[in-house]
Amino acid sequence: MTILSLQSSNTADKKILWRDSFGSGFSLGVAEVTKKHKGPVLVITSSARSASQIESEIAFFLGDSSQVVQFPDWETLPYDNFSPHQDIISKRLKTLFGLPEKSSGVIVVPVMTMMHRLPPKDFVQGRSFSYKVDEKINLESLRKKLQYSGYRSTETVFERGEYSIRGSKIDIYPMGALLPFRIDLFDDEIESLRTFDPDSQLTKEKVDSISLLPAKEIPLDKDSITRFKKKWIEKFDVDDRNSTIYSNIKSGIAPQ
Repeated sequence: MTILSLQSSNTADKKILWRDSFGSGFSLGVAEVTKKHKGPVLVITSSARSASQIESEIAFFLGDSSQVVQFPDWETLPYDNFSPHQDIISKRLKTLFGLPEKSSGVIVVPVMTMMHRLPPKDFVQGRSFSYKVDEKINLESLRKKLQYSGYRSTETVFERGEYSIRGSKIDIYPMGALLPFRIDLFDDEIESLRTFDPDSQLTKEKVDSISLLPAKEIPLDKDSITRFKKKWIEKFDVDDRNSTIYSNIKSGIAPQ
């Protein structure tokens, strides 16, 4: 029996062992099984590097890159004093938001990524919202929504997870978006929605609606901060007054 004639396993107790696949043979086999399998296929790889290679190979054999999604690793080590790149956080959140609705295709995940805790589904869904042209906006309500979802207020928006409110203009760079958006208000109504270049700050294309995902995979609301402070005191025998991490999170700021 060749790898191309193997049937996919649609039951939890049925296991199939693939042997003697060389080069891109494994990816070809996954692509063939994906075409027959009723539901999404999860591929666990040994590393982030192999995940990227297998993702591109499966997409080639399927002939549709949109059918293959890689859930990326943080690419940071324990106790690193810097955060994962904003592009990585953006892709992870976009993938988590779309997974509940994914009924087919392939999800490629490095094994180290599988070992990390993930936010519950209602965390991502509950902190996601959208706006469309002609919809009314309450600025104070919008500000609270953005802060609740982990967005950071800045004078000028350059990176994902930032927003700026300047009178009747609102700039937001949502997670999962290729470009930031500029909202122009007429009184309290959205007059126009446009993408803009974060480098030049010049507007580009008009759009009818925008969707916003949470800016982080961790909550920084009042209850979460209280829980963090309690656990910190229980677990660490240090003076919290001299800890930058403790002070920042106490103030609702996500440290590196």
